Amino acid sequence: MMQLPRPLENLPEAELDKFSFCDNTAAALADWISGLPMANINEAADYLSTAISELARLRADPVRRIEFLELLRPPISYVCTRFDTSPKGNEHLEMEPAYTAQNLQEALAATYKIVIRDILRSSDIVEENLVKLLGLSIHRVISDLSRTVLRACQFYTEALPQIWSELHLLYKLALQKDLAGEEYTDDENHSVRLTSITASYVRVLLLASARPNQLRSRHLTALFHGLEVWTSYVALGAPVEDSLFLVDPDSNFPPRYKNLIGTVKPAMFDLKTDILVFELEAYLNELDTRIEVPDFLQAELIGHVIRAWGIMKKRAFKRSPAEGEVKICVGLRVIHYYITGGVEFGEQLGSTEALLRREINPFAENYPGSGDSAAVVDVWGGNALIPQNPNIMDPDRVLLAKNTGGKDRRRHDTEKYPCFDTQIIDSSPNGYQLCRPDGLPPNLQTGELLAIRDNLDDRWCLAVARWIRLVDYTAYIGVELLSPRAVPMAIRVVKKKGGPTDYSRALLLPALDVIGQPAMLITPLMPFQESQKIHIQRQGIQTTAQLMRRIRITESFSQFTFRMLDGYLENAEISMNIDSIGDD
Repeated sequence: MMQLPRPLENLPEAELDKFSFCDNTAAALADWISGLPMANINEAADYLSTAISELARLRADPVRRIEFLELLRPPISYVCTRFDTSPKGNEHLEMEPAYTAQNLQEALAATYKIVIRDILRSSDIVEENLVKLLGLSIHRVISDLSRTVLRACQFYTEALPQIWSELHLLYKLALQKDLAGEEYTDDENHSVRLTSITASYVRVLLLASARPNQLRSRHLTALFHGLEVWTSYVALGAPVEDSLFLVDPDSNFPPRYKNLIGTVKPAMFDLKTDILVFELEAYLNELDTRIEVPDFLQAELIGHVIRAWGIMKKRAFKRSPAEGEVKICVGLRVIHYYITGGVEFGEQLGSTEALLRREINPFAENYPGSGDSAAVVDVWGGNALIPQNPNIMDPDRVLLAKNTGGKDRRRHDTEKYPCFDTQIIDSSPNGYQLCRPDGLPPNLQTGELLAIRDNLDDRWCLAVARWIRLVDYTAYIGVELLSPRAVPMAIRVVKKKGGPTDYSRALLLPALDVIGQPAMLITPLMPFQESQKIHIQRQGIQTTAQLMRRIRITESFSQFTFRMLDGYLENAEISMNIDSIGDD
């Protein structure tokens, strides 16, 4: 009997003689599973949670325990998948389904670990059947813990505190027992049913090194499935001079860039991704390649992993420690509301006179401390009389209060159009790292449009969330600045046939002539496409333009260059003919 690793020492010991819900036979358990109320996913999860908990404490030899486990694993995996893809599972405010799935999958992996523990305790470990069960159990634990890593990246649920230490230990155990290359059938995989322990281990290493905090939930799911067919292009070897990623099997860390590791130890693994990157680049460039790329993997996602696995990119700008507070609001709808000074979109379209009377200019160079209106210098270079809103200094105060009480209006604004206080951790010329101790704001995901306002600046700056990380319920958000100013618009597609389409919110990013950057439009994803003609409404004036090149697309918005076909985008007192913009 060999000495047990620590993760296998703290597992439940056998104390139950039988199940409380069925007889202790595979046939009885299979019959019980067939009667589970799978239409009611929450009820089914409760039953399965009881079953896996009792199985972990059942007095059973490794052969019988793993027989029961292989029966319970498919329905548990099904329930976890249902929770992961349910609407609740994708809401940051409603985390219960994701946590339920995480707890179920961790309990399943823990029970397979009990099989490993019992086999290692046995004096008959050299017996061929037990060796096979040991390999199968290691394979299952790595596969199921990999899914908990995936879920932690998707929904910011917690994973086991020592999960990487356990994954490394299991792989080392497989190497020690000469089982790493053994293949096992896994029906819970997406397309590749027969995988080895090494392939399962490499899969989770690749996932962790693909900068998952920069990817959205559905992209992570697609990548995890795609990795099944890519592990054969990746190898684990001894560290070399030009290693990119190193894995320390004696640590509790995922793969890390070699340049970020102080001392390279001989026991470390080199995660060799160069062949995989070469094949993926060939695929994107439509060159001859032998790699299989599933249809559900989009070119943008493939480009992302090429950059992640290809070379460690140095920052274009050095980040400097910073402090202070900024307010953020999330999504085009909320941003549009605040930039217009609190005018509902329907009011903007329905009453031009009201919009002109109430509109504020959050990008003026000078703000009067009070007063109904003042002449200001417009950002486009002309002069215009635009009323000022003294409440712009604090978006949490009453915005454009009508006959309702101030408290009622404030409650309306903060509930329907929420703003969040965040702290600056560090900054660079093109972005910030922000921190929010209260957790992630609802609906904030990577690729989401943000507006940021410093307490010392009256302007809302546009930004995009580039990565998100959750540590002990504190949210860290990396943001890339898009523009220090934006002008609210309403746009719609010009249709050749049929009636006019509805207007959608949009934002105009002013041109930066000094660097040759043209004016651009931020639009919703649908239905806007390159080359479409659009109507733009601004202060009651409708003009026609054409969308040109889409230079950015995320899950939330598109950014286009454009050219004007007629008219202006401001009132007559502001000269703003941008007819020449857009063909770059």
